[in-house]
Amino acid sequence: MSLYESMSKLVGGEWTVDTRSWFWCALPNGSDGAQFMFLATRSGVPLQDSPQHLAEQAQKLWAQRGIEAGIDLDEQLDPSRRILSSPAWLTGTDRDGRLLHFIVGDNYAIFGGDSRCVEGEPNDQML
Repeated sequence: MSLYESMSKLVGGEWTVDTRSWFWCALPNGSDGAQFMFLATRSGVPLQDSPQHLAEQAQKLWAQRGIEAGIDLDEQLDPSRRILSSPAWLTGTDRDGRLLHFIVGDNYAIFGGDSRCVEGEPNDQML
């Protein structure tokens, strides 16, 4: 959540939280566990900076937290978008289920994160 807070401060504007909940997942030993999933978007309002610069600044913030991520450019979308992702975009999740991504384009930003799968049962009261 602190990474999301950093991203929302960096980009500014009003964000909409689309997903904020715990879900079932499988631990590496095959037993059931819980994984926190979060997704927030900001759209329809001009950005305070260029998507490229925001992606570069986000990359620095992530690096300060020990999260290495490269910036990819998705030109399949119009307008194109910069994507910061750990692990690398479209390669899946870490072996423990973690996935973080920040996508930014003209008048658009999204932050999503799936935590590592941990022991326990999904329970929204854990929030």
